Amino acid sequence: MGSVVAILVGLAPVPADGSARYGHPLVPESFRLVLDEEIAAPPPGKTGRGGGDSREVTRMRLGSASEQVYWLVGDIVEIELEPHSYDLWHDRAVFHFLTTPERRLAYVRQVTRAVKPGGHVIISTFGPEGPTTCSGLDVMHYDAESLHSEFGGHFRLVESSKESHQTPFGTTQQFLYCYCRID
Repeated sequence: MGSVVAILVGLAPVPADGSARYGHPLVPESFRLVLDEEIAAPPPGKTGRGGGDSREVTRMRLGSASEQVYWLVGDIVEIELEPHSYDLWHDRAVFHFLTTPERRLAYVRQVTRAVKPGGHVIISTFGPEGPTTCSGLDVMHYDAESLHSEFGGHFRLVESSKESHQTPFGTTQQFLYCYCRID
């Protein structure tokens, strides 16, 4: 039996050509299950992640491997996840949309509950020089220390890095990646 992976993708709009590639590299490898490609629905009047189009594009790209994916759509701070059932939690641009302390705390509780002890957590969020809004929504920015402090001492920071990401719209956004282990 392979590892169980949670992949969370935030509210960023799908590129005009529909070429979002979330989840694709993981499924054909050693992983048995991926939780979600679109964990957050867009706010009223907005399109993008959660609207279903990118999920269908990903299903088509994966072909028969998409049958190994458990597609779950919901609010990550409210949805019920099985306790200690994930080996790896990869947040690809969700956490920075949680702008209130209450929602961030609920998210951290969710990760703590869902990931197995000794499990891996990768959080991709806007870095200190990232944008102040994304898809018309306010966002948070983090450096490795401030992001790690949101999660607490039982998350051991293993590594962090920053990158400048070129968007499909020609802008550059600074991202921070933090890799932690749950002790």
